[in-house]
Amino acid sequence: DYGKVQLFIAQKKWDDAIKEVDRLATDKKGSTNLETIAWKATVYSEIANDPTLLSKYPDALSKSYAAIAELRQKDPSNKIIKEGALRAVSIVYANNFNDGRKLFEEKKWDEALAKFTVAEDLGDFISKSGFSPNKQNIDTFAVLFAGYAAQNAQKPDIA
Repeated sequence: DYGKVQLFIAQKKWDDAIKEVDRLATDKKGSTNLETIAWKATVYSEIANDPTLLSKYPDALSKSYAAIAELRQKDPSNKIIKEGALRAVSIVYANNFNDGRKLFEEKKWDEALAKFTVAEDLGDFISKSGFSPNKQNIDTFAVLFAGYAAQNAQKPDIA
């Protein structure tokens, strides 16, 4: 039953939403349910998208990305993402790209590279899955920034 998660999200009761989605994710049946994973991606992405909440839950972005990665692995058709977690994908992509850009400007090359690597992965996923009207095969901006960050971090093999 995902009614509680939906209600907590609608009411913006994020502490309760996290508790409920984490409870569902540790439940024997819920832990393998794709819908549970999608709700986890959604809840954590919404928290990551709010700077005041992100300070309380600093790992929200990475938890959402991990849930998205699990969905991609377990549902190659991307049906669950299309039906309920596409906003989470967009939030995780945009936040990683924007965080990477800030870190790049601060010359924090390794940290910027980590953020751009996630943005590159999701940008390519968005493009290749047809979730964007843009028909490019790769996310050129994320690739470019990731390459520059890797070069500046003295990681030529990655660059």
